[in-house]
Amino acid sequence: MYYRLNKKYEASKDYLYKSISIATANNLDHELSETYEEVILLHKDMGNYTEAYNTLELQTTLKNKLLNIEKINTISLLERKLALSEKEKEIEREKLNSQKAREKNQLLTYALIAMCVFCIFIIYLFIKSRKLMYVFKVI
Repeated sequence: MYYRLNKKYEASKDYLYKSISIATANNLDHELSETYEEVILLHKDMGNYTEAYNTLELQTTLKNKLLNIEKINTISLLERKLALSEKEKEIEREKLNSQKAREKNQLLTYALIAMCVFCIFIIYLFIKSRKLMYVFKVI
């Protein structure tokens, strides 16, 4: 940028194309896009509109690629969030089902205890009435 603004176009061009080589070799797409922007401005300042347009097409293609990657990452993130949400709902359902089963078992236990107490009471009354009948027979 410094060289371009000071109209040292050849130096600017050399550094920008070195930057493109380094960014391409290291898969630095965002930096490559920024470098393309500077190359476009350089060619525009030099009057090389064809080169500026060609570089603009490269930059547009790269920006579309970056945008698609960003969309894919966003979709992937949303899918993970959805899967996590569904898993959490499933866990909540399982907890609720487990709680209902415990409550049902507890109710059955109380009913069984009540029936046992009732049976013991009936047996007690039966034995008491037998003793009473025996006492009346003896008299």
